[in-house]
Amino acid sequence: MKKSGLFCTQLFLNAIRYGLLFAVAVIVTVIGAVWIDICLYIGFGLLALYAIICLGSTISMNMITKQLSEENPEFNAIMEKLANDPDSFIAESMANYDEMKQLHGEALLALSDDDLFEAVYFQNLDIAESAEDEDKELEQFSGPRRTVYILSMFDMEIQNGGLCQFFVNSSSAVAPYVSESLRCVGANEHLNLFEEFITANNIDISNLESFKVSSIRGFKKQTKRFDFDAFDDAYYELPALQEKVVTYIKNNINEF
Repeated sequence: MKKSGLFCTQLFLNAIRYGLLFAVAVIVTVIGAVWIDICLYIGFGLLALYAIICLGSTISMNMITKQLSEENPEFNAIMEKLANDPDSFIAESMANYDEMKQLHGEALLALSDDDLFEAVYFQNLDIAESAEDEDKELEQFSGPRRTVYILSMFDMEIQNGGLCQFFVNSSSAVAPYVSESLRCVGANEHLNLFEEFITANNIDISNLESFKVSSIRGFKKQTKRFDFDAFDDAYYELPALQEKVVTYIKNNINEF
């Protein structure tokens, strides 16, 4: 594997991922250059923070990739293809997703568990995007597909940034239905952990308006309201929720 190529690819992806911070830094810097001096220093600070976050995330991803590559030859082959020709890899992956999204019912059973989950996940995204606005996305779903959509949003947010991120983002619209959905798929450990946390901290999941933020500073304040790190650490120790969801999909395959 060409390590430099993979590192650059991961750095590019992180640069895009944290693009909002970069945009804010540039705007503040420009304001400082033409108007308020203090903003110039703040802007430079934000640019430095952006560079540190991108580089730090890339180094961390690189270390994880290296470990997985050593343990799994198949993963190593995928990463090598991504490093050598990222455009072709992304185009091929998207084509595969488009094909998988066309599969329904028992045809899905021919896929691996990971591909089956991704096929249903992307189908659900297409359904959600058909809503008139973000607040009505959940209304597009019913039955087992609704359960899978709710748990996919819940698990994705926690895996990417923790429970606090789930509460802060628009995905929190599904929060009132998480317990019911976890119960449906038999994810009792996840259910107990979630309900114990919200009960211990007296969180009303039917009204999460107090978690809404409009800045990075606001988000950081939210992370300090409760011991989210303890929840996240415990959650990551549990068996993957995706396994329960895949089993649930298979048991209700005709609904997909």
